[in-house]
Amino acid sequence: MKKTVMQYRSVYAPLCIILILILSPGAVRAREGSPAAVKKHFLWSVETKRNTIYLLGSIHLLKKDSYPLPRVIESVYDCCPKLVFETDLDGMNSPEMQSLMIKSGLYPQGQTLTRHISRETYTLLDRKLKQSGLSVSRIDQFRPWFAAQAIAS
Repeated sequence: MKKTVMQYRSVYAPLCIILILILSPGAVRAREGSPAAVKKHFLWSVETKRNTIYLLGSIHLLKKDSYPLPRVIESVYDCCPKLVFETDLDGMNSPEMQSLMIKSGLYPQGQTLTRHISRETYTLLDRKLKQSGLSVSRIDQFRPWFAAQAIAS
């Protein structure tokens, strides 16, 4: 009985924490005053009596016009003594990591992207690629997440 409870705790505790963080009503608001001045962003705060932790949604690629970031995000960067990223950004440049990304991002021989997505998604993908002067055949070996990264890049 005790072993079963421990197994559930090890699986459900992290899930509960993630849900609490996602559903937390503690969204950080800009301090400019009026609600009209508040831009939408993916920055949340989790607050206790002793500490505040800020969570910023991932930003993998931004356009030049995305800068400056909303003032509230910049102010959090300025006030926090420690930043923790989801990945080792410097490590992403290593040949080993690049090889792993490519290996993970490609389908095995005989499988293709077009066989793993719906007709509707294929049509949208084809249209988007044609606008860029590309064809689906150029990325047909890519898994969806890898194709999305390639298109965004």
